[in-house]
Amino acid sequence: MGSSPNSVSSTVHEEIQSLKQELHDKNQVLQSVIEGTLAGYWDWDIPSNKEFLSPTFKEMFGYQDHEMENAPDSWQRIMHPDDLAITFAAFEAHVASRGEIPFTCEVRYFHKNGSIVWVWCKGKVIEWDANGAPLRAVGSHVDITERKNFEIALKSSEERFRSAFENAGVGMALVNVNGEITSSNGKMSALFAVDDSEKLKGKNINQFDIPTDKTSLKVSFDNLISGVIKVVQDERQLQRSNGEVFWANVTLSTVKDPTSSEVVQVIVILRDTSDKHEALESLERSNKELEQFAYLTSHDLQEPLRTVIAFSEIIGDALSEPLTPEGVGEIKRHLGFVDGASRRMSRQIQDILEYSKIGNNLNFTPCNMEHLVADVLADLNATCQEKKVVFTSDPLPTLNALNTELRLLLINLLSNAVKFQKEGETPKIHLSCTEGPTHWEFALSDNGIGIEAEYLERIFLIFQRLHTRETFEGTGIGLAHCKKVVELHGGEISVSSVYGEGSTFHFSIEKSLKSQL
Repeated sequence: MGSSPNSVSSTVHEEIQSLKQELHDKNQVLQSVIEGTLAGYWDWDIPSNKEFLSPTFKEMFGYQDHEMENAPDSWQRIMHPDDLAITFAAFEAHVASRGEIPFTCEVRYFHKNGSIVWVWCKGKVIEWDANGAPLRAVGSHVDITERKNFEIALKSSEERFRSAFENAGVGMALVNVNGEITSSNGKMSALFAVDDSEKLKGKNINQFDIPTDKTSLKVSFDNLISGVIKVVQDERQLQRSNGEVFWANVTLSTVKDPTSSEVVQVIVILRDTSDKHEALESLERSNKELEQFAYLTSHDLQEPLRTVIAFSEIIGDALSEPLTPEGVGEIKRHLGFVDGASRRMSRQIQDILEYSKIGNNLNFTPCNMEHLVADVLADLNATCQEKKVVFTSDPLPTLNALNTELRLLLINLLSNAVKFQKEGETPKIHLSCTEGPTHWEFALSDNGIGIEAEYLERIFLIFQRLHTRETFEGTGIGLAHCKKVVELHGGEISVSSVYGEGSTFHFSIEKSLKSQL
């Protein structure tokens, strides 16, 4: 027998009810999962423009379920107006691509209390009509406020760090564990004479070091990375990219991975201390000069003074007796010694005054060396004509210098080259010039009497004479003048000589001199 219609209808009804219950249970499980993940669920029926907003969705913005209507207008009213366009554009791109482009965006909502809630919105069209128009879309909202606030704070911190990094009055760089520069500020570029900080990227910080017998930057760097030392603080000489050497205070500290505590970067801070060292060197030079003046006072100036005193006493004794013609002649002879000693003392005092004035006015101005040498030779013309001097020179530059002091340097060197000549020999003098990375290098060569090796360093000291006054006149201060002038120009002076064959005076002038007025 077949089943009755009522029996079949009852069975179908039961099956439908069972399926409905199963679907309800699954929806409950799904809703429970969604609610448990703190995600707000939404389901949008597009043709009717009705949208289910889960209670968690509403709670995310401070609303209870009954306080927010299940409609698109509800969330659109509380979304930040600047982000509405972003949301619509993302959805339209998703629809236009038939779902190939994901619908996802990070947007801001206004909480009921007025605060900002950042949300990660992700959705998908799950039903389309025959013409490809969207019918239904579902999705979820996840509160990412904490992460976004952290990102904003991190970005703000990075911007503040970058601003401090770029505007710091010291050179700063980030260096990897191999010593390679990954980023640097403008001050660091200037310290290393590089016009763009990008050009420092990839260069090893240790290549700018000038190692000494005792220390090197690389050893300190390696000890820092290995943990032998915690921080490096040192003052040492470094080299710019153009070869110029400068003093810097160097600080190295590490940046560690918070999870592994391994060093990932090194912060390098450089402070130029060249001015301090120049001041110390100047002080040291001044102290040496004071020592030399002390020696001068106790020795060189005392010598003519003793002569004056001694012969004054002799003359006084002679005048206490009746004068005879012979006595008058003897007094005149003694007065001649007094006069000579007084004149020597006067010349020495005058030379000391001139020496003390060198560098009082550090006004470095353009100086044409061709013209300056021509002027000095014109001043020495009578002597040069008398001794038939043959003078030649390389092409000479125009450079920034103290004109008066540089003139004094050339007068002393040229007049010495003419003066200290072998009897009966034609003086031949040549001035050469080459351009180095940071200095002009000059050399004045002659074919004179030369200097014995033991005196090559001593001759630049004040009032150091190698010959008697009877052989060659002068006070012995000329080369001390030269040394002081060259040092004021950031250079060095030295002499090489073969005794009996001639001498060459080498001196350098810094190329980047600027007025200190």
